[in-house]
Amino acid sequence: MARGRMADAVRTWNWSATPLGRIEQWPEPLLAHVNLALSFPIPAVVHWGPEMHMVFNDAYAELLGPEGHTYLGQSAPIVWKPLWPQIESLYSSVRRTGESISGNDLLIPVDRDGTLRDVFWSYAIAPIHHQQTVAGIFNTARDTTATVASFNALVQSDERLRLALSASDCIGIWDWHIPSDIIHAEQDFALFYGQDPQRARLGIPRTEYFEKVHPDDRVPLDDALWYAIQNFTEVLADYRLLPPDGSVRWVQAKGRCFYAEDGSPTRFSGISIDITRRKIAEAALAETRMTAAAQPPKVALAPKIEAPLASIATILRLARSTDDLTEVQRFLVVAEREVNRIADLACPPAESTSDAPQSAPAPILPPATPTLLWHMEILVSTIARSLAERKDDVRVSIMRRAEGITFLLQVAADDLARVLGPQGRTAQSMRSLLDAAGIRSNQQFSLDIEAT
Repeated sequence: MARGRMADAVRTWNWSATPLGRIEQWPEPLLAHVNLALSFPIPAVVHWGPEMHMVFNDAYAELLGPEGHTYLGQSAPIVWKPLWPQIESLYSSVRRTGESISGNDLLIPVDRDGTLRDVFWSYAIAPIHHQQTVAGIFNTARDTTATVASFNALVQSDERLRLALSASDCIGIWDWHIPSDIIHAEQDFALFYGQDPQRARLGIPRTEYFEKVHPDDRVPLDDALWYAIQNFTEVLADYRLLPPDGSVRWVQAKGRCFYAEDGSPTRFSGISIDITRRKIAEAALAETRMTAAAQPPKVALAPKIEAPLASIATILRLARSTDDLTEVQRFLVVAEREVNRIADLACPPAESTSDAPQSAPAPILPPATPTLLWHMEILVSTIARSLAERKDDVRVSIMRRAEGITFLLQVAADDLARVLGPQGRTAQSMRSLLDAAGIRSNQQFSLDIEAT
């Protein structure tokens, strides 16, 4: 048997008081693996029997903490009680298949100088066969915390930051450790999924997160993740989530996989985004179009116009509920499509024949109806308020002039540049919306912007 503190302890330990029995009675596979573990320079442990009693070397005793040597001969589920579900998932796989497994950068906190600290491990776990069954487990580990810290610094400054900055309504960041099928996540992400934040930091099996996903979306989401892994691409997947409050939320997952030197996938890092508002807007728009399509061909035009106007009102209410500029721009694109549809309905292409005399079509939409003006006023106000810091100073007035109707937008002087947008593009977008609404209703809509 090897030399060292734990080797001496193994020789003198009262093994007869444990299910392992006296050393002289140990089966050959157990004795051989204990000698192997005691000779290892890195942490190594032998787990034996149904209760996983532990025999380990000096390096393993150190990772257990100042009193690590006192755990000799004890049951692993008791020693590792707070973290045992995570460790057991690895051991159960080896016991079930009888095959060895290994992995990198698995988070298992340990006691360092009386303080529980996050430590990442590369590990190798092998079965110990005896009497045609897996009677024990041989486990070696190597501390990779410094390597992971350097890696995370790079990831956070590059991939994660880029993803986070490109997203709105970010729920949180997550890391999926693929070999162990464990996900480590931040507090906000855990709470959104109804998980305990402390457990989420230490790692929760991916299956527990998937239990919160809508049953119809679990297989497509899993397929999207594995497709990204196998094809070395980023994942972009929308799915429904069932939070503890009984609601249904739409979530978008963005992320990418990282690989070991041999090409095997090791971890999947990404973010999740709440896209519920966007999905509501899309559903409202689809319902509006279905309603309009179901109307008889000769129905009066006014109800057709009211439908997209109602859709715009819904979209604008959603836009007013967020200060996120990216989300506002998405709503603006949808609103612009609806405004253009109103313009098409207001003045459809004239039907003509070569024999019939041409005449100007009579206006179908009453020029500048109060409903239309009200929606356009809300549209301009919503966009300006989402961009301005002094939102209470935003004012929109409607002025009737000989050449048409002018929407006068007044904002604080220090907000003027924000409202105009880069190279005046935001102001031009608002003018385009007004043009689309007014050009075919025998009116000219214009926009003036003033600083107050």
